Amino acid sequence: MVRGTLAQLHGMLGYIHFIGKSDVESQMQQCSTNDSQQVIKDWQVRRETIYRRFLFYKEFYALNRPVLLCEGWTDYIYIQTALKALKGKYPDLVTVDTSGKPSFAFRSLKYADSNTGKILQLNGGTGDLSKFIHVYKREFELFLGSPGMAHPVILLLDNDSGCKGVLSAAKQMKNAEISRDFDFLNVIRNLYIVLTPRLPGKDDTSIEDMFDQSTLSIKLNGKGFNRSNIGDSGSSYGKAVFAKKIVEERASSINFNGFIPLLDRLSSAISAYYAQRQSRH
Repeated sequence: MVRGTLAQLHGMLGYIHFIGKSDVESQMQQCSTNDSQQVIKDWQVRRETIYRRFLFYKEFYALNRPVLLCEGWTDYIYIQTALKALKGKYPDLVTVDTSGKPSFAFRSLKYADSNTGKILQLNGGTGDLSKFIHVYKREFELFLGSPGMAHPVILLLDNDSGCKGVLSAAKQMKNAEISRDFDFLNVIRNLYIVLTPRLPGKDDTSIEDMFDQSTLSIKLNGKGFNRSNIGDSGSSYGKAVFAKKIVEERASSINFNGFIPLLDRLSSAISAYYAQRQSRH
């Protein structure tokens, strides 16, 4: 007998979820009684619960390298481009082959607007991540005793008002006061939080604050960067354009040294988990 793989099981469960969703919608239209509709709804909940638990196991428990979760997809571009530029300083996080293609030591889980994100109830932003911490604890209790947790899962967040809900959830897990000045925080098991460092004169910081002012001031077609928007407007461009047109396309002329304190935190969190894990064995 040939053992199946997680990837094969993922494909099967994903197919069942897709077909089941269409089937439920069809059956609901044909049912004429509330009792019959409730039976179908209950079956749908059980099916989605099984799929969600599998995804938790695959993405966060049986992972084959560290996982990075950011608030938005543009954050991944910033981090990966900065690491590529600073590759000599972070050989534990990135290697670059002779063609210039980078290979990262962690996986960036881009969950927003994905089917995986919908099933895991991660649609972007810190609100979902606050709930995620509580769900993380509950789901992991089902897997304990089986091989896993070989690598950490890291939530990388802006150090502003948005992170307070996530830190409040972490506080409940740890039953302790939590400052926003930590380099990294081990919330529970292999789950960590890394915040953007505070800067002189700034109580709140976002990941865009890691860029220098000359980069943030670059104009495109007469428009300036507005970090409060993801898209484009008549008078300014938002994060999506900044990530693609400025950070990626002009990476060779950008000074990424402002990212060093943040990348140090990311590297330290990963190293701390491995040291902690080794001390237990």
